[in-house]
Amino acid sequence: MSSQRKFSFGSAVVLLIMGIVLLVWSDSALIGISMVIGAGCLIEAIALFIAGRGGGPGFTAGAVVLLIAGIVLLLHPKFIISILPVLIGIGIIVNGASTLIQALNSRTELAHTSAHLILAIITILLGVIVLFNPFETMSLAVKLIGVIMIYNALTSFFFGKEIG
Repeated sequence: MSSQRKFSFGSAVVLLIMGIVLLVWSDSALIGISMVIGAGCLIEAIALFIAGRGGGPGFTAGAVVLLIAGIVLLLHPKFIISILPVLIGIGIIVNGASTLIQALNSRTELAHTSAHLILAIITILLGVIVLFNPFETMSLAVKLIGVIMIYNALTSFFFGKEIG
């Protein structure tokens, strides 16, 4: 087996394992990822404080922000994980509302006004679901990523496809 083939096989094994972990333990994986990012923020903040003597107020302010972010990520990983879907949910709602207003204002110009209205309302409802179920939304997204990773690994095993 060539070294490239071995690397491809090894990559597929790692991808399969990561996919299974994300699929089966998505909530724990999210918390773990948040905590790893928090630890990274703390390490970077400490490095900036140590190396930053004389670096100026902006340099120190960045280190303080990283320090606070690291502490919050480590102490409250679920809260931090919930922020991203909340922002996404708000964005989806705004987009749906904008589409709804546009559809209502251009009823005579749009050929499929009822379809635009229905899709706008569905978009708003999906945004509300994401907004009020942020952790579950992230968990579902992580599971979906896990399924995609498993699929990619299996296609690599069975069809000899290169990963990448």
